[in-house]
Amino acid sequence: MLQRMLSLTIIILVFNYGCKNITGCPEEMAEISVKGKRVCIDRYENYIVAYRSNKEMYKYTPEVRAVKFENGRYVPGNVFEEGELKDKIYARSTRGIIPVDNVSWIEADIACRNSGKRLCKKEEWETACMDGKMQLYPYGNEYKEGVCNGYENGIKRGAVSVMPSGYMKDCKNSSGVFDLSGNLWEWLYDSDNTKSLRLIKGGGFANSGYDEEELSCRNNKYQPPNIRLSGVGFRCCKDR
Repeated sequence: MLQRMLSLTIIILVFNYGCKNITGCPEEMAEISVKGKRVCIDRYENYIVAYRSNKEMYKYTPEVRAVKFENGRYVPGNVFEEGELKDKIYARSTRGIIPVDNVSWIEADIACRNSGKRLCKKEEWETACMDGKMQLYPYGNEYKEGVCNGYENGIKRGAVSVMPSGYMKDCKNSSGVFDLSGNLWEWLYDSDNTKSLRLIKGGGFANSGYDEEELSCRNNKYQPPNIRLSGVGFRCCKDR
């Protein structure tokens, strides 16, 4: 009897292990279903690592200035030029690390693609944020101060700023995807009708939950893809 039970246990463990490795998302990602299609989404807002030609790794931080002197004139300093990228960049989703801020859509797109992923589409991101329902926030329909990192939370803790990914333990959906509301706006793949602007969603650390639902899953804003803005980051998705 004991031998039979042990054999059955081994069969179950092997089955579960096999299913997890064949059908599961990478460890740093959660699975969502969008109109019957399975998609993986990063659990945490991303930071970026870069590798120099000598294979030295460093945490990539976009350089932002109010203005810069270029070709004999002053121009906005928050505009990304692709020539600035000297090293190859990769997106990383890890709890407890401060995600990249002031990143342009172009950089986010490159970092995701270099990592074998891609920027999330609006429908995918909203499915994760609404937790597969039609709710306004990852945690429910009513805005709650202090659950996610918005302006109200920053005032209470004395610093209106970005926080490490996953720091707000209750700011998640039921699949364990964190910070879809607040902390950083997130670049998505989608563009506006003119195809010249890209979508950001979710609100950031400087936004109030009482201001036109800026921290809700439904709010949409569009920005130029080469602009680096304070409070804007990203996460990646991946097809199953």
